Amino acid sequence: MKFETHHTQSATEYESQRSQNALINHRKELIEQQFEKFEPKRILDLGCGTGGIVADMAGKFPNREFVGFDPENKFITFAQSKFILPNLKFTNALNTNIGFDLIYSIDVLHHVDNWQDFVPWVQSLLSPQGKWLLIEPNSYNLYIYILQRRPGERPFATKQFSQQATRVGMKLERSFYYHLWPSGIKSVSAFGKYIENIIEKVPVLAGSVVQIWKKV
Repeated sequence: MKFETHHTQSATEYESQRSQNALINHRKELIEQQFEKFEPKRILDLGCGTGGIVADMAGKFPNREFVGFDPENKFITFAQSKFILPNLKFTNALNTNIGFDLIYSIDVLHHVDNWQDFVPWVQSLLSPQGKWLLIEPNSYNLYIYILQRRPGERPFATKQFSQQATRVGMKLERSFYYHLWPSGIKSVSAFGKYIENIIEKVPVLAGSVVQIWKKV
């Protein structure tokens, strides 16, 4: 599978903009929920960037195997030097024979031009009954829609993606809207989280759309 990279930032700049904040923490909570539901043993962060999220996961769950994949060589080099854990490795090449129990991707698909090749490839990386959790910008949110007019961005078309995923033998388990507070907010109070849990369900207000697909 070939990828086009588009990041002009250095790895250090990229990492500094994606350090701990309310959005990152909320996404990690969502990923951790999958660990509780079906206990995956081998997990792939597809499009891991500089590796912060998958490193946090590996540190928290030492008895599970984690792999961070990204096509940007500079990001992988950065991650390999910064996050050194026995149950974690970073790579820009994946073996389809590995068989991941859980793959999660965050803000990846709206950068992919050719779903016809990409979706079957991801499906081939999954173990039997493996799951793919994807988080994409919600284009029903006007602010997100405007942001996705930029070069290299495109709205995530849920209907077209669902057709492609179904065609290659995957089943949609769940689709929902997620998160309210933008990445510029470092932390959210208990009341703020309470508000988020209510408002994030509204399609035109939520920042992300989440889908969970299972290999069948």
